Amino acid sequence: MRMDLLIRKGHVVDPLNGVDKVADVAMSNGKVTAVADNLDVTQAAEVIDASGKLVTPGVVDSHVHLTRPDSGGVPYNMLLRRGVTTTLDMRGGIDQFLKEMKEYGHGLTAGSLHALVVGTDLASNDAGRDEISAVIDKLLEQGAFGIKIMGGHYPFTPKTTAIIMDECAKRKAYVAIHAGSTETGSNIKGMEEAAQLADGRPLHIAHVNAYCRGQVENVLKETERMLTCLEKNPNITSESYLSVMNGTSANIDAEGLAASHVTRTCLKRRGYSQDKAGMGQAILDGWASIYATIGGEMDFLPPEEGYAYWEKRGYLANCSFPVNNPVAMLAAATATRADGSFTVDGISTDGGAIPRNVIFENGIRLVQTKYLTLKDLVAKSTLYPARMLGLFNKGHLSPGADGDVAVFCPMTGKALYTITNGKVRMAAGVCGGGPGTVATSPVGENAVAKAGIPLTVADLDKSTFMRGHDK
Repeated sequence: MRMDLLIRKGHVVDPLNGVDKVADVAMSNGKVTAVADNLDVTQAAEVIDASGKLVTPGVVDSHVHLTRPDSGGVPYNMLLRRGVTTTLDMRGGIDQFLKEMKEYGHGLTAGSLHALVVGTDLASNDAGRDEISAVIDKLLEQGAFGIKIMGGHYPFTPKTTAIIMDECAKRKAYVAIHAGSTETGSNIKGMEEAAQLADGRPLHIAHVNAYCRGQVENVLKETERMLTCLEKNPNITSESYLSVMNGTSANIDAEGLAASHVTRTCLKRRGYSQDKAGMGQAILDGWASIYATIGGEMDFLPPEEGYAYWEKRGYLANCSFPVNNPVAMLAAATATRADGSFTVDGISTDGGAIPRNVIFENGIRLVQTKYLTLKDLVAKSTLYPARMLGLFNKGHLSPGADGDVAVFCPMTGKALYTITNGKVRMAAGVCGGGPGTVATSPVGENAVAKAGIPLTVADLDKSTFMRGHDK
């Protein structure tokens, strides 16, 4: 049996097929052809010796941010360097996303949820059904995987939020929300409101641990409310991440205030004013960390450098605050429902361009401390998010599955090789390899094909997102 690529003698973990042993993985024509013992190395065109290493399906990160001004291909490389082969961008816009995927994708499979923005997509935060309907149709036809509601950052009214969910449901389109509206916020009340507004319709609530920061009541009670909300609403899919750092902006608006409502809340938490002066002092004090491209990666700048960078750019920059509670993170990563399934569908990063791509680096610590089994970590970071997105040829190593594989150091969780469609796209931190593959809906297929970008069409009808947890 001729093989294009053979990964030899690694510890292979493939939860779907019950594989948890030392084995070889063979690929040809972009697909997995076999997982077996002692395959004939002389029949392989390329060989990777994975002895003593962990071999898994490629990581499926169900919440990242790819498009950033002047970042080039940096966010795409950052994901490949962490073993990510498939991902969902939760901001867009779709035009920039398609352009970057063609130039910088390096074999990564990614879909993009276009975030609706007042002044660009909708006239106001209280938009009506006709306007919303027309915008959703246009974005889906342009190739968007679905729609993102940026409620916590840039809130719509509850009525408009519900209309967006309803219009997406009518089209069987993917829709996610950073919980919050003009009546709530990026907190546990916002999450519960989002579930109520969905009213049984499919909805992805993003980074559920982020709503448990002690803003409404103590973190333990908020975490209990978060898990209860998911258990009572089987139509909701979700993910959580394993970093203390959040992601927001340090942008100052025309009124001199922090533009993002999340940023305002983070400033208020430590007693800073919610204006330019407060933002600047938070940066200098190290409470807010500005990040920028450094040596081929997005990374946090020291306080004074961060302040100078923010000031030079006209008080416009991306930043993070250390506000995510470890208790909520651990509960979201490990909690199970009555039937034994995980309450939160996947482990994500909300990373990409944001420097917190730590699914395996932090996840392996949960395995080492016995909070998760290795099988569970792999399932929550590969198989389950692939099912959530309707990408059924991802997240496992069955014969005929896409040749997406990651090779990790089992002690540190550091990715050593990332393979997509049977080709090595990252080795020892060096990335490369042509355009990416755009995941889209059937409505967007023509636009992506016309743009000359490889594509795959998600089967949302069978996805966890569309079917829910009660089916």
